[in-house]
Amino acid sequence: MTTNTAGEAKVERPLPRFRQDLRVFRGPEDEDGSPTHTVYDPVRGKYYKFSWAEWTVYHLFKPGMTLTQLKQEIDTKSTLDVSAQDIQTFFQHCDWNHLLQRTRSSVELQQEKDRLNVSPLRWILFNYLFLRIPLVNPNAFLVRTLKYVKPLISYPALIIYLTMGVFGIYQLIARFDEFLGTFPYFFNFHGLVVYALVLTGVKIIHELGHAYTATYYNVTVRSMGVAVLVFWPVLFTDVTDSWRLHKRSQRLAISFAGIAVELLIAGMATFGWAVTQPGVTNSIFFVISSATWIATLIVNLNPALRFDGYYILSDLWRVDNLHMRSFAVARWQLRKWIWGLNAPPPEEGLTQGRIVGSVVFSVYVWIYRLFLFTAIAVIIYYKFTKVLGVFLFAAEILLFIVWPFTSELQQMSQLKPFWKPNVRTVVSTLVLSFLVAWFVLPLPRVENFPAITVASLEQPLYVHSSSFVEEIHVKRGDTVKAGDLLITLRSPEVDYQIAYLNVQTRLLQNEIDILSGSEEEQLRAVLPEKIAGITVAREKLVGLQQLREQLVIKAQFSGVVAAWDDLIRVGQAVAKNQVLGKVVDPNSLEIFSFIPEALEEYISPGQEVIFRLEGSTEDVKGIIKQILPFRAEKLKYRQLASIYGGDLPVIFEREQKQKRRTSFLQAPEEIGLKVLESYYVMQVAIDPTSLSEAQVPVRIEHTGVVVVKGLWRSHLVTLLKGIGRVFWQESGF
Repeated sequence: MTTNTAGEAKVERPLPRFRQDLRVFRGPEDEDGSPTHTVYDPVRGKYYKFSWAEWTVYHLFKPGMTLTQLKQEIDTKSTLDVSAQDIQTFFQHCDWNHLLQRTRSSVELQQEKDRLNVSPLRWILFNYLFLRIPLVNPNAFLVRTLKYVKPLISYPALIIYLTMGVFGIYQLIARFDEFLGTFPYFFNFHGLVVYALVLTGVKIIHELGHAYTATYYNVTVRSMGVAVLVFWPVLFTDVTDSWRLHKRSQRLAISFAGIAVELLIAGMATFGWAVTQPGVTNSIFFVISSATWIATLIVNLNPALRFDGYYILSDLWRVDNLHMRSFAVARWQLRKWIWGLNAPPPEEGLTQGRIVGSVVFSVYVWIYRLFLFTAIAVIIYYKFTKVLGVFLFAAEILLFIVWPFTSELQQMSQLKPFWKPNVRTVVSTLVLSFLVAWFVLPLPRVENFPAITVASLEQPLYVHSSSFVEEIHVKRGDTVKAGDLLITLRSPEVDYQIAYLNVQTRLLQNEIDILSGSEEEQLRAVLPEKIAGITVAREKLVGLQQLREQLVIKAQFSGVVAAWDDLIRVGQAVAKNQVLGKVVDPNSLEIFSFIPEALEEYISPGQEVIFRLEGSTEDVKGIIKQILPFRAEKLKYRQLASIYGGDLPVIFEREQKQKRRTSFLQAPEEIGLKVLESYYVMQVAIDPTSLSEAQVPVRIEHTGVVVVKGLWRSHLVTLLKGIGRVFWQESGF
């Protein structure tokens, strides 16, 4: 602000002028009730908020004024206490945002270019989450048609909407089970298409609600189009010019208009669902109401993303740029709580409620976005393309963990002047060091793997040929000895074929006897053919007799009937390959445990382990026999499946339509459980002494965990190896 000339006193330079093309509008009241103003930059198309003090500086400044003169002018004509430093800071901010009229040097222009220059990779990482594509400029259309829309939101119309909505909600509460029971009928491709079409139509009306409300308040709607949220298209309406409105209630009305329209549609559709009979019309009303209620309450009202709920909360709290300012307050407060850093607050006049609200809101937004975008990446990985899923997951880690961490380190380094040793600093440093060491250093770890006891000696009881149940000799839980009858089946078809072949062999034998004693050459010429025929018939007869013997199912060893189809009755037809039950030897117990691929290299046969029974503190010792060399693709033991409360992530693998159910162990709609992640099966031999000393009897298919101690490994190395393995496998290299 000053300059020296040789031998002269310091001469103060005039402050730079503001650009003459800036447009100023009266803004809404600030949090403390003080007036604000909004400045519009027509070149950049951006709006800037001036506080009461900033507006005073801007309003009282006259071209040619120096800092001292402007300070005197403010002290004379205003009651505000504005320091020279405040004025300098204000002008610096205006300069950074190009609101001043001054010539910039080539060095400054190059520095600004470097600052704004973003690499393509960085641009993709920070813009793939939300990318806008404007399609139309609807302002002229909105102005022409506003008069036709106004009657739809008149008081009589609103009374009708409200009456229908209240009645519909009352019926929805009374018939809520019926409403929920309708959803499964739309859980198919056709239903998803219908929901997509309905949501598209409702969202168009939603955006028109924003647009017409903005037009009503003389706000120009710049554009309407499609925004891509992590590759998912959503509609948007650009009502940026609503910053010109000086009443927050008007801005709040624009933000809430879309939700209000959806609520009206949801209420009327629920009314239509309640008063119509089951059929096409009733289904249409159900789809519209359910889709609208869900989209409004779960998506639009959520302030974690920059949808309607965000702008509504921003105006209710009277905090513009809610995300950025809340994050700044939260970082400042968390630094104070964790490190005892007594740095100046990012804003003046912060109340305790605002501070706590900012911290809670910021943490909620961070957690919600992390889980939402990670879930989207996981869905893309499993349902679409694995390479893109891996890339998106890596992007989430960079955006929500690595980048905030490195950014915080940079800001903390800039706050060195405020660092002073205190108890919080020491405690937090020790805790952080411990966590880093625990994660990075190779330390002895204790790992728990889901496990189940199985019998190494078992006999599945399955049907060798379609037949009927003639006699049942056992039931579930019975103890049997080797050779005991379990179930007798009879196949009329097999009996008929045996009887037929017996008659056929007798006839062929008679013909052979006659031909063998004949002296005519012509008759003896067919003798080899008859001998071959009887040989084939006898071979078939032997096979059928063996098959009939197999229909009389006996125990191959002494054991227990561990599984049995209790629905089987005498006289019932059973299909070929149908499983009726299972006999196991309870004395041949061993343990099957499932270990993640990332930890397989740290485990070897011969290690001592502990099997801890579920729901008990009982431990049984064992030794690792082997780790099967192939991955577990399907899971036989549903007790360990995630969908049944277990720890192994699985999904149903649907049965093909041309196949039929062949086991009572299978549900009618499923054929098996497919393991989602990479696991290997580890076989563990149980120590007989430990088994006999166990106070809780260990039975077959008893679930628990195998505890492996003393695995020296680093969590960081394991994580990096796992990421590299997945990337290598799924990238196609």
